[in-house]
Amino acid sequence: MDSKLIRVSRTIPASLSAVWQVVSDISSMGSRSPQCKKMIGFPPSSDPVHPDGVTVNINRRGKYTFWITTARFLTVEPKKELSFLIPANHYLWTYRLEPAENGGTTVTLERLLADARPSLINSVFVKFFLGGDEAFAQEMAAGMQETLAKVEEQALALPYTS
Repeated sequence: MDSKLIRVSRTIPASLSAVWQVVSDISSMGSRSPQCKKMIGFPPSSDPVHPDGVTVNINRRGKYTFWITTARFLTVEPKKELSFLIPANHYLWTYRLEPAENGGTTVTLERLLADARPSLINSVFVKFFLGGDEAFAQEMAAGMQETLAKVEEQALALPYTS
């Protein structure tokens, strides 16, 4: 599996508005992501979901491995695209929303290495604490599928919005 680009998609039988409401609600990221347990706007009282908005993220794998990262939002196009960069490892995360033929929404979640290679510290961390690039990429792809399943669950629980 290519660890530089991981992309998963899911068609959700919910409106663009409902899916956007879920993916742009970073306060509930921990309920969707198996790894990112919390995204906190910085400063803490701010809403970071705007270009150049910043978050501090608490990530966890298993019982004992955790780490903190930051993110900077690059693209915020309501009902279309939300992207943020993790400066520590140079990965760009993007949610793309498109209307689906059935009236629902196709959401694509992508993790792209935005630089030629991840930082040295990230490479060492992945190799020694997360099982290496290949294993971690497979784990990330499975986690991204899980995240989209939870996006669907949360979007379907919302009252209908167009």
